[in-house]
Amino acid sequence: MREINDLDFLDGAELIITAYEKQAEERAFQLYLTKYAWMDESNFVSFDDFINQSNSSSNQQSVDEILSDVAEILNSNKGRWA
Repeated sequence: MREINDLDFLDGAELIITAYEKQAEERAFQLYLTKYAWMDESNFVSFDDFINQSNSSSNQQSVDEILSDVAEILNSNKGRWA
């Protein structure tokens, strides 16, 4: 821990930013794994495409758009529940 305290402020900030980025990537991978279980040949998406898509879709959606997306996802998986 002393090594971290001895770091320059900017180096420490970079280290913290990198840790947050890795944590976000791990969360995205966990989300991808849950979606992967429902993928088949027609709707398969690689993790790289998934993470690029989630990074680029940071625009704000309305509540109605989000609920519409959720309904579409639920309807597409209807009958596939284990």
